[in-house]
Amino acid sequence: MTEKIKKKTEFKDIWDVLYNVDIKPYMNKKMDLDFVSWARIYTIMAEQFPNFEWGNIDHEGMPYKTLPNGTAQVTTFVEIDGVRREMTLPVMDNRMKSTTNVDATVVNKNVWRCFVKNCAIFGLGMRVYSTLEEDLQDIGEKAEPQQGKKPSPKPTNKDSSGNIKEVLTPHEDGYPTDQVDVTESEIFMKMVDSYLDADNLKSDELSGFYKANKNSFDKLKKELPKYYEKLIEKFASVKKTLEEK
Repeated sequence: MTEKIKKKTEFKDIWDVLYNVDIKPYMNKKMDLDFVSWARIYTIMAEQFPNFEWGNIDHEGMPYKTLPNGTAQVTTFVEIDGVRREMTLPVMDNRMKSTTNVDATVVNKNVWRCFVKNCAIFGLGMRVYSTLEEDLQDIGEKAEPQQGKKPSPKPTNKDSSGNIKEVLTPHEDGYPTDQVDVTESEIFMKMVDSYLDADNLKSDELSGFYKANKNSFDKLKKELPKYYEKLIEKFASVKKTLEEK
């Protein structure tokens, strides 16, 4: 008898399963935000794909990568039947702002945040994806002091009357660099750029990815419009190429 050859799992096979999982019964709400806990997401993943693997990617032996301004980011991977995707997320405080407070508890929370978003890339909870239950418990409490490097002092010079006047240094994208912290947008931009270079991408996956990260795309468009336009051009180019295959 001829032995059956097992069909190789494609991303679309996984997406079709996870995207159609009804997670509404497990949803909670706090401060008008819908969310599903990381524990529930993990349980659903294990039920649908018992052999799935995930983990946190180290950076020079550390569970996070430190950026020049003192903030950090974590990166996770999820692999299902040989199909692997990675996701990067800023290390954020209780108000979802980048922080230099990268102690074990904060890093652990953000690794699980990243895991949930990583699963959403495969389709799980894509329609309602928000964040983790544990990470919402302290929203609304007093925020941590502003983290990261302080903005450089604004340069000054004298006007025609000899009086000192304030001068803003415009960024190439049209806003004063000393008034806007674009760290999160820069991280997101690099993450998307890497994502678009990944192997085994599918056209329908790109649409879901954009919808899941719509707020981040809007933020990037507002803060770094020139880079946003270039990224969207690449996004459209990759999508067109995939559709022609």
